[in-house]
Amino acid sequence: KWNSAIEEIRADDGIRGSVNLYTHVYSSVGLSEIESPQSLLEAIKKLKESVGSLGQPLFMNLKPLHDLDKKYPEVQENIEMLSELEKLDEMYDDVKVTVVSMRRWMSESLTDFDDDQEEKISILLNTLNKCLKAFSVVGADVSLFKEMNHRILDKAYQEYLGGLEKGIATYNLAFRRLKEEVDAACEDTFLHKIRGLLRVYDEEVQKKGEVEGGLQECQKMCKEEARCRSIGYAQHLSELNVATGLYLKKERQCWIYFRSTSTATVHTPNGLSGDLGVYDRRCY
Repeated sequence: KWNSAIEEIRADDGIRGSVNLYTHVYSSVGLSEIESPQSLLEAIKKLKESVGSLGQPLFMNLKPLHDLDKKYPEVQENIEMLSELEKLDEMYDDVKVTVVSMRRWMSESLTDFDDDQEEKISILLNTLNKCLKAFSVVGADVSLFKEMNHRILDKAYQEYLGGLEKGIATYNLAFRRLKEEVDAACEDTFLHKIRGLLRVYDEEVQKKGEVEGGLQECQKMCKEEARCRSIGYAQHLSELNVATGLYLKKERQCWIYFRSTSTATVHTPNGLSGDLGVYDRRCY
Protein backbone atom coordinates (compact mmCIF):
# COMPACT_ATOMS: atom_id res chain seq x y z
CA LYS A 1 0.00 0.00 0.00
CA TRP A 2 2.86 2.34 0.80
CA ASN A 3 4.52 1.75 -2.57
CA SER A 4 1.25 2.03 -4.50
CA ALA A 5 0.49 5.32 -2.71
CA ILE A 6 3.86 6.70 -3.79
CA GLU A 7 3.25 5.61 -7.37
CA GLU A 8 -0.15 7.32 -7.41
CA ILE A 9 1.40 10.54 -6.13
CA ARG A 10 4.07 10.45 -8.80
CA ALA A 11 1.47 9.83 -11.53
CA ASP A 12 -0.73 12.76 -10.44
CA ASP A 13 0.22 15.81 -12.56
CA GLY A 14 -1.86 18.07 -10.32
CA ILE A 15 0.57 17.69 -7.38
CA ARG A 16 3.36 20.25 -7.38
CA GLY A 17 6.33 20.62 -5.05
CA SER A 18 7.52 18.15 -2.45
CA VAL A 19 5.30 15.65 -0.65
CA ASN A 20 6.07 14.48 2.89
CA LEU A 21 4.93 11.07 4.09
CA TYR A 22 4.93 10.13 7.77
CA THR A 23 4.45 6.84 9.56
CA HIS A 24 4.04 6.34 13.31
CA VAL A 25 5.23 3.09 14.83
CA TYR A 26 4.39 1.92 18.36
CA SER A 27 6.17 -1.06 19.90
CA SER A 28 6.64 -2.63 23.32
CA VAL A 29 10.27 -3.46 22.45
CA GLY A 30 13.13 -1.26 21.36
CA LEU A 31 13.29 -0.63 17.60
CA SER A 32 15.83 1.07 15.41
CA GLU A 33 14.60 4.08 13.45
CA ILE A 34 11.95 3.24 10.83
CA GLU A 35 12.86 5.16 7.66
CA SER A 36 10.91 3.31 4.97
CA PRO A 37 8.29 0.61 4.43
CA GLN A 38 11.09 -1.88 3.89
CA SER A 39 12.70 -1.10 7.26
CA LEU A 40 9.29 -1.46 8.93
CA LEU A 41 8.80 -4.89 7.35
CA GLU A 42 12.28 -5.94 8.49
CA ALA A 43 11.43 -4.87 12.05
CA ILE A 44 8.23 -6.91 11.97
CA LYS A 45 10.17 -9.99 10.85
CA LYS A 46 12.55 -9.59 13.79
CA LEU A 47 9.74 -9.03 16.30
CA LYS A 48 9.67 -12.69 17.40
CA GLU A 49 13.34 -12.50 18.32
CA SER A 50 12.89 -9.19 20.16
CA VAL A 51 9.90 -10.22 22.28
CA GLY A 52 12.03 -12.28 24.64
CA SER A 53 14.51 -9.45 25.24
CA LEU A 54 14.33 -6.76 27.93
CA GLY A 55 11.52 -4.28 27.26
CA GLN A 56 9.57 -1.67 29.24
CA PRO A 57 8.01 -3.12 32.46
CA LEU A 58 4.27 -2.64 32.83
CA PHE A 59 4.29 -2.95 36.62
CA MET A 60 6.58 -3.95 39.46
CA ASN A 61 6.35 -5.31 42.99
CA LEU A 62 8.60 -4.03 45.76
CA LYS A 63 9.68 -6.60 48.33
CA PRO A 64 11.62 -6.09 51.57
CA LEU A 65 15.25 -7.10 51.09
CA HIS A 66 14.97 -9.24 54.22
CA ASP A 67 12.52 -11.53 52.39
CA LEU A 68 15.10 -12.11 49.66
CA ASP A 69 18.22 -12.33 51.77
CA LYS A 70 18.23 -12.79 55.56
CA LYS A 71 21.48 -10.84 55.92
CA TYR A 72 19.46 -7.63 55.51
CA PRO A 73 17.70 -6.38 58.69
CA GLU A 74 13.96 -6.83 59.03
CA VAL A 75 12.12 -3.49 59.10
CA GLN A 76 8.51 -2.63 59.86
CA GLU A 77 6.44 0.45 59.16
CA ASN A 78 6.09 2.79 62.14
CA ILE A 79 2.32 3.30 62.31
CA GLU A 80 2.55 5.81 65.18
CA MET A 81 4.98 7.94 63.20
CA LEU A 82 2.65 7.92 60.19
CA SER A 83 0.04 10.13 61.90
CA GLU A 84 2.77 12.56 62.99
CA LEU A 85 4.09 12.82 59.45
CA GLU A 86 0.60 13.37 58.03
CA LYS A 87 0.13 16.27 60.44
CA LEU A 88 3.53 17.66 59.49
CA ASP A 89 2.68 17.28 55.80
CA GLU A 90 -0.43 19.44 56.26
CA MET A 91 1.69 22.10 57.95
CA TYR A 92 4.26 21.99 55.16
CA ASP A 93 1.55 22.35 52.49
CA ASP A 94 0.14 25.36 54.34
CA VAL A 95 3.55 27.06 54.49
CA LYS A 96 4.46 26.23 50.89
CA VAL A 97 1.16 27.49 49.44
CA THR A 98 1.33 30.65 51.55
CA VAL A 99 4.88 31.45 50.42
CA VAL A 100 3.83 31.13 46.77
CA SER A 101 0.75 33.33 47.38
CA MET A 102 2.79 35.99 49.18
CA ARG A 103 5.46 36.13 46.49
CA ARG A 104 2.82 36.50 43.78
CA TRP A 105 1.11 39.23 45.79
CA MET A 106 4.35 41.15 46.38
CA SER A 107 5.32 40.97 42.71
CA GLU A 108 1.91 42.21 41.51
CA SER A 109 0.95 44.75 44.18
CA LEU A 110 1.28 48.46 43.32
CA THR A 111 0.62 49.62 46.89
CA ASP A 112 3.17 51.92 48.53
CA PHE A 113 3.41 50.32 51.99
CA ASP A 114 4.45 52.36 55.02
CA ASP A 115 7.19 51.23 57.41
CA ASP A 116 4.79 49.49 59.79
CA GLN A 117 3.13 47.55 56.97
CA GLU A 118 6.48 46.54 55.46
CA GLU A 119 7.60 45.28 58.86
CA LYS A 120 4.48 43.09 59.20
CA ILE A 121 5.07 41.63 55.73
CA SER A 122 8.75 41.02 56.48
CA ILE A 123 7.98 39.29 59.80
CA LEU A 124 5.53 36.89 58.15
CA LEU A 125 7.93 36.07 55.29
CA ASN A 126 10.81 35.46 57.70
CA THR A 127 8.61 33.17 59.81
CA LEU A 128 7.58 31.19 56.73
CA ASN A 129 11.21 30.79 55.63
CA LYS A 130 12.17 29.51 59.10
CA CYS A 131 9.36 26.95 58.89
CA LEU A 132 10.54 25.78 55.46
CA LYS A 133 14.07 25.36 56.80
CA ALA A 134 12.83 23.31 59.78
CA PHE A 135 10.69 21.12 57.50
CA SER A 136 13.64 20.50 55.15
CA VAL A 137 15.67 19.16 58.09
CA VAL A 138 12.83 16.75 58.93
CA GLY A 139 12.52 15.68 55.30
CA ALA A 140 16.20 14.80 55.10
CA ASP A 141 16.03 12.60 58.21
CA VAL A 142 12.52 11.16 58.24
CA SER A 143 11.57 7.59 57.40
CA LEU A 144 8.73 5.31 58.42
CA PHE A 145 11.23 2.47 58.62
CA LYS A 146 13.70 3.86 61.14
CA GLU A 147 13.51 5.54 64.51
CA MET A 148 12.76 9.23 64.23
CA ASN A 149 14.76 11.96 65.95
CA HIS A 150 11.90 13.54 67.91
CA ARG A 151 13.91 16.65 68.69
CA ILE A 152 13.97 17.49 64.98
CA LEU A 153 10.24 16.83 64.71
CA ASP A 154 9.44 18.88 67.82
CA LYS A 155 11.52 21.79 66.55
CA ALA A 156 9.54 21.82 63.30
CA TYR A 157 6.26 21.84 65.26
CA GLN A 158 7.47 24.66 67.51
CA GLU A 159 8.67 26.70 64.55
CA TYR A 160 5.29 26.36 62.85
CA LEU A 161 3.02 26.92 65.85
CA GLY A 162 5.22 29.58 67.43
CA GLY A 163 4.85 31.90 64.46
CA LEU A 164 1.04 31.93 64.51
CA GLU A 165 -0.93 34.49 66.48
CA LYS A 166 -3.46 33.27 69.03
CA GLY A 167 -6.67 32.22 67.30
CA ILE A 168 -5.05 31.99 63.83
CA ALA A 169 -4.94 28.33 62.77
CA THR A 170 -2.93 28.51 59.53
CA TYR A 171 -0.39 30.71 57.77
CA ASN A 172 -2.69 30.98 54.79
CA LEU A 173 -5.24 32.65 57.06
CA ALA A 174 -2.52 34.87 58.54
CA PHE A 175 -1.54 35.95 55.02
CA ARG A 176 -5.14 36.66 53.97
CA ARG A 177 -5.70 38.73 57.12
CA LEU A 178 -2.53 40.71 56.45
CA LYS A 179 -3.42 41.35 52.82
CA GLU A 180 -6.97 42.33 53.79
CA GLU A 181 -5.54 44.79 56.29
CA VAL A 182 -2.83 46.50 54.22
CA ASP A 183 -3.70 45.97 50.56
CA ALA A 184 -7.43 45.52 49.97
CA ALA A 185 -9.07 47.35 47.08
CA CYS A 186 -12.70 47.80 48.14
CA GLU A 187 -15.79 48.94 46.26
CA ASP A 188 -18.83 50.69 47.68
CA THR A 189 -20.99 47.60 47.18
CA PHE A 190 -21.82 44.68 49.44
CA LEU A 191 -22.31 40.95 48.99
CA HIS A 192 -25.36 38.95 50.06
CA LYS A 193 -26.32 38.47 53.70
CA ILE A 194 -24.77 35.69 55.79
CA ARG A 195 -26.67 34.84 58.97
CA GLY A 196 -24.86 35.57 62.24
CA LEU A 197 -22.17 38.01 63.36
CA LEU A 198 -18.38 37.92 63.16
CA ARG A 199 -16.19 36.63 65.98
CA VAL A 200 -13.38 39.22 66.05
CA TYR A 201 -11.05 40.96 68.49
CA ASP A 202 -12.31 44.12 70.22
CA GLU A 203 -10.04 46.33 68.10
CA GLU A 204 -11.51 44.84 64.91
CA VAL A 205 -15.10 46.04 65.42
CA GLN A 206 -16.99 49.25 66.10
CA LYS A 207 -20.43 48.78 67.62
CA LYS A 208 -22.60 51.63 66.33
CA GLY A 209 -25.80 50.66 68.13
CA GLU A 210 -29.09 51.86 66.65
CA VAL A 211 -28.91 53.69 63.32
CA GLU A 212 -31.95 55.64 62.15
CA GLY A 213 -31.34 54.96 58.47
CA GLY A 214 -31.27 51.20 58.93
CA LEU A 215 -29.19 48.95 56.69
CA GLN A 216 -28.39 51.71 54.17
CA GLU A 217 -26.99 53.99 56.87
CA CYS A 218 -24.92 51.16 58.32
CA GLN A 219 -23.47 50.49 54.86
CA LYS A 220 -22.79 54.22 54.41
CA MET A 221 -20.79 54.24 57.66
CA CYS A 222 -18.73 51.35 56.34
CA LYS A 223 -17.98 53.15 53.06
CA GLU A 224 -16.72 56.16 55.03
CA GLU A 225 -14.35 53.99 57.10
CA ALA A 226 -11.24 52.96 55.10
CA ARG A 227 -10.65 49.91 57.32
CA CYS A 228 -14.21 48.57 57.01
CA ARG A 229 -14.39 45.16 55.33
CA SER A 230 -17.94 44.15 56.33
CA ILE A 231 -20.91 45.15 58.45
CA GLY A 232 -23.15 43.36 60.89
CA TYR A 233 -26.80 44.39 60.95
CA ALA A 234 -30.00 43.35 62.72
CA GLN A 235 -33.34 44.98 61.99
CA HIS A 236 -34.83 43.38 65.10
CA LEU A 237 -32.72 42.12 67.99
CA SER A 238 -33.32 40.59 71.43
CA GLU A 239 -30.40 40.87 73.88
CA LEU A 240 -30.30 39.07 77.21
CA ASN A 241 -29.71 41.26 80.26
CA VAL A 242 -27.62 38.99 82.48
CA ALA A 243 -28.42 40.98 85.64
CA THR A 244 -32.21 40.73 85.29
CA GLY A 245 -32.52 37.65 83.10
CA LEU A 246 -34.83 39.60 80.80
CA TYR A 247 -34.49 40.20 77.06
CA LEU A 248 -34.21 43.75 75.77
CA LYS A 249 -35.72 44.56 72.39
CA LYS A 250 -33.50 46.59 70.07
CA GLU A 251 -33.94 47.85 66.51
CA ARG A 252 -31.65 48.63 63.57
CA GLN A 253 -28.40 47.57 65.25
CA CYS A 254 -25.15 48.14 63.32
CA TRP A 255 -21.58 46.82 63.64
CA ILE A 256 -18.60 47.98 61.54
CA TYR A 257 -16.02 45.21 61.08
CA PHE A 258 -12.40 45.49 59.99
CA ARG A 259 -12.58 41.82 58.99
CA SER A 260 -14.71 39.86 56.52
CA THR A 261 -16.21 36.37 56.52
CA SER A 262 -13.07 35.29 54.62
CA THR A 263 -10.81 36.10 57.56
CA ALA A 264 -13.09 35.73 60.61
CA THR A 265 -15.57 33.16 61.89
CA VAL A 266 -19.33 33.69 61.63
CA HIS A 267 -21.26 32.81 64.80
CA THR A 268 -24.32 33.71 66.86
CA PRO A 269 -23.21 35.33 70.15
CA ASN A 270 -24.68 34.00 73.38
CA GLY A 271 -27.61 36.05 74.60
CA LEU A 272 -28.48 37.48 71.19
CA SER A 273 -31.31 36.47 68.88
CA GLY A 274 -32.95 38.05 65.88
CA ASP A 275 -32.32 38.55 62.19
CA LEU A 276 -28.54 38.96 62.58
CA GLY A 277 -26.57 39.17 59.36
CA VAL A 278 -23.11 39.94 58.01
CA TYR A 279 -22.66 41.78 54.71
CA ASP A 280 -19.18 41.60 53.23
CA ARG A 281 -17.92 44.66 51.42
CA ARG A 282 -16.75 43.75 47.91
CA CYS A 283 -12.96 43.80 48.27
CA TYR A 284 -10.12 42.31 46.25
